Amino acid sequence: MKYLRKFDSVSDMDTEIASSEINIMGLAYNNGVPVMRIKSGDSPVPPMPTLSTPFYVENITNDVEELRIYIGYIEMNIEYSTDNVHWNTLPTLPDEEYRVGMSINPGDKIYLRTRANYWCDDYGSGEGTPGNSFEGSQFSKVGGNIMSLFYGENFTGEETEFPTQGEWTSALGGIFRENSNLIDASELIIPATANGCCYEMFYNCSSLTIAPTLPAETLAKDCYHRMFYGCSSLVTAPALPAMTLARHCYDSMFIYCSSLTTVPELPATTLVDYCYEYMFKDCTNLNYIKCLATNISASQCTNNWVKNVASTGTFVKNSSMSNWTTGQNGIPSGWTVQDATE
Repeated sequence: MKYLRKFDSVSDMDTEIASSEINIMGLAYNNGVPVMRIKSGDSPVPPMPTLSTPFYVENITNDVEELRIYIGYIEMNIEYSTDNVHWNTLPTLPDEEYRVGMSINPGDKIYLRTRANYWCDDYGSGEGTPGNSFEGSQFSKVGGNIMSLFYGENFTGEETEFPTQGEWTSALGGIFRENSNLIDASELIIPATANGCCYEMFYNCSSLTIAPTLPAETLAKDCYHRMFYGCSSLVTAPALPAMTLARHCYDSMFIYCSSLTTVPELPATTLVDYCYEYMFKDCTNLNYIKCLATNISASQCTNNWVKNVASTGTFVKNSSMSNWTTGQNGIPSGWTVQDATE
């Protein structure tokens, strides 16, 4: 499936997009700046993964990519499938005792499942407990329900929580850290939240353009803290439907996402301590925000949240809200203010 393609040059992309008869999105770089093209053709877009689709990695490029997984749980067995029907144990990589993986040819999709408590070092414990990570992997697309990495073949129905709960679980912290090949996470579903669960999940994934689905409506402390830190190519942010927020839940979530121009509606009416702190800091091209908050009295809830955004833009607010200030802790200076309509 190649509905998102990365090209070596803008000219190659334009030629391919012009001749394509299917729905296709292209990405190329011009002097380090991401350029995207979209064409809708006659062929239908395949159905989006559902909660019953296991997590997968996919190669949507023209080059061979590598799946590499560091195993912190020595006894953990990771299974893979190319068709979501027949499953085998992911092989150990030659001369690498604690790594399993395989090559991914262009167009290939590899489904994965296993049982694990978390996929990272437990940042909050201070113990340096070894987890599991995709360190060293280079794949261009991820999708499916992330919970198959925690509950194995029985992941369907486990959408409400991660196996480990506590003050800081960091269940997925840094799982795709610095994967410069990763372009598309639009079909990835992260249905649950826990304290610190997605901390730095896509840290410095500099080619990521489309974010995953985050359907949770009740958030946990630090759940999306620094989730997209340094994702400088991100042009499509996830919908953020949550109405019940938590301390630091969106703290620094999009910091340094310099390609974002607009972000989805922020529907929560009551903010909590530090919830939006640094949220859009250094999103230098961001020029549209719709925030429906009516109570922003919580401590540092919008501290530096719009520092260094675009100098002009549009801020849509709740029509009953009159307590916004102007500047990096409120409505960006120089922006036009509008009241939201029903």
